[in-house]
Amino acid sequence: MSEETSPIVGSLAYLQWYRTCGLSEKEKLARMMEQLGAWIDDDGMLQLTGPGKLAELPPHSEWYACLRKSIQRAYKGDLGLNQDELGHKLHLFRSYLDRQNIQYIRRHYSGASDFDKLVAYAAHTKVGIDFSVGANYHNRTMGPFDYPRNMKVLVPKRNTGGWRYNTARMSEFILDSQTGRFVSQWNDLKLKEDGYDANPKAYQVTECGDVANTESFNYGVPHGHHLDRATFSKAHRYLDVDHPPDLRLRRIVCRKWKSEPDFDKGGRYADIVKKGQVDLIAWRQIPLEEKPTVYEAFVRDCQRRRRNAGFGKYWRRQMRPRWLRFWGKETI
Repeated sequence: MSEETSPIVGSLAYLQWYRTCGLSEKEKLARMMEQLGAWIDDDGMLQLTGPGKLAELPPHSEWYACLRKSIQRAYKGDLGLNQDELGHKLHLFRSYLDRQNIQYIRRHYSGASDFDKLVAYAAHTKVGIDFSVGANYHNRTMGPFDYPRNMKVLVPKRNTGGWRYNTARMSEFILDSQTGRFVSQWNDLKLKEDGYDANPKAYQVTECGDVANTESFNYGVPHGHHLDRATFSKAHRYLDVDHPPDLRLRRIVCRKWKSEPDFDKGGRYADIVKKGQVDLIAWRQIPLEEKPTVYEAFVRDCQRRRRNAGFGKYWRRQMRPRWLRFWGKETI
């Protein structure tokens, strides 16, 4: 890659340059931000004004994994990305990786819904889909909480990067569990001539559910049910959870759109989709008007058992003949 050309950040040539340029991790990250023309506007929105452009890459790409590892090395410790202005830019940069992932799935795979396209991608690449990471912060509501509308999907399910990189649960997607539509701030953000408009005055807070519940690329490795994190074991906490400020629009929206605490922490939240499509299929069979009542019973069952094994398993148990349950044949 030549410094005189406009780099395609994430391309094979760029990846080779990034590995061999001899700069420190922070210097490489700062150079990348300079190449993309990254700056934070008065509304806290990261704007990318070039000349560099982002490559079109699959959600499990080697470049994303390389970037993830570089950030983990550069920002060790409890302060995480809160250490400096570069860290703030890198936090906001996550949303552009989300945008790239959504566009890639929509452009390269076919299906009746975004979820069908995501499933087609996972089947084609054999990366696996993880449904096990909690989604309560992506089910914020303005009014009283009745039941979750959205589910969280992470890819790859397990590390596909071998010894060099850990790709596990790197790219995140939030989907409406009923329609299969991607839930993302990129559905709402308006494009201006000089970048994206994040001025809260340009939006109605009541119509910003996608901003409140948007996805977020993971620089650390979320737990879920797959603890394959050999190094940087606390990175998800200090890189993804305890992060610098979001854009001002999202901060304002999240003051109005509140999340419900988990069922095992004094709240009424339990993920509907925990084990995969078996949960989704079962939940979609429940009539819309019956969902609140059925969900309340499901949460009580989770509280009684002190775990959530997914709605599918719970519903199959409810549908089993009573005489089988009476004679102790309940084995699912």
